[in-house]
Amino acid sequence: MEIKIEERINLVEQHLKEIQKDISNISSALVGNKENGNKGFVHKIEDLTHEMIEVKAEIYNLKNDVSKKDLYISKLEYILAFIVGVIITAAITLIFKK
Repeated sequence: MEIKIEERINLVEQHLKEIQKDISNISSALVGNKENGNKGFVHKIEDLTHEMIEVKAEIYNLKNDVSKKDLYISKLEYILAFIVGVIITAAITLIFKK
């Protein structure tokens, strides 16, 4: 009977060792280890988060630049329309004065 208990204990110990290996592998994948420069999934997610924040800031700046340029273009359109109107008015005035 003692052999079965010893066998069971050995089996439990083997399972515990396998569980420890699995936990170690999961920990290495999440946090990293010396082999991968301690850059696991958590570190990569942090890097991606910082990169995403930078990209969002760049997009915000580009949107602001585009809106400023749109404003300048609309002002330029009004100025050009005014100039064309003045030229047409001057041309019509010259034609009728002759």
